[in-house]
Amino acid sequence: MINTSKFELWNHLKYDLRIQKSDILFVFSGLRDFGIFEKGPAGILEVLQDVLDDGVLIVPTFSYSWANRQAFDRSASNAPLMGAVANLTIGREGFQRTDHPNFSVNVLTKHSDVLNSIMPTSRDAFGDGSVFLNLYLRYPNSKILLLGGVFPDSAYRSTFIHTAQQIEKVWYRYIKTFQDPLLESNDATQLVRYLSATEFKSINGFLPESGLEFPLIENYNQYSQELTKLGLLTRSKFGYGYSRMVSVGESIDCFRAGVKRNSSYGLLKYA
Repeated sequence: MINTSKFELWNHLKYDLRIQKSDILFVFSGLRDFGIFEKGPAGILEVLQDVLDDGVLIVPTFSYSWANRQAFDRSASNAPLMGAVANLTIGREGFQRTDHPNFSVNVLTKHSDVLNSIMPTSRDAFGDGSVFLNLYLRYPNSKILLLGGVFPDSAYRSTFIHTAQQIEKVWYRYIKTFQDPLLESNDATQLVRYLSATEFKSINGFLPESGLEFPLIENYNQYSQELTKLGLLTRSKFGYGYSRMVSVGESIDCFRAGVKRNSSYGLLKYA
């Protein structure tokens, strides 16, 4: 197995991906492509913090708590399902974790004005007032980085796709309300897939077209290909794989354009 170092990762982020110290960077990270990395997940986080010394680092700390009818605790370090690097940020000095019970994120920045403009103002996961839409509307040049082999099933996919889907009101997802299992806080909402024809009918009042199989499965290969063809997706070799990066604005705009051409864009049956 190969060994990779903090210095090599620093050079990769600074010179291969050209990330600037003042950038806003949303990082989905994995460990599979790093091999044996110097200081492990802690070393990766240290490099990210160093590279973005004057910028904004955002990591997903999704817990899916209310979706699983479990209480949500922002301080619980063992709750997130987004990997070891994300886990290390919980409770770490300087990080501010949002309170969506299914799709929280953790934000690190020195700039309170930027932090306040990013932080959510609603209980919706991906739409109005969410971190994802705030970044799209206010900081479209912010970047999404897939690091260390995360999401290997596609050249590119990320949670920001759901913001594009919600803006365009795609027919194959709907906004679902989630209630606090402890009944201690307000409801939260989230754009979700239809899991059955019965669920589809209960929301829409009519059955879906014949031959449509549930649960509905999405496929992002065409979307990835279009990002690549348009020159919007950066790929750079590191370790065993490739880092992939795209701007928030261009990633969402590309998916929205696909939906405008084909209302079933992103759905496996029509891929």
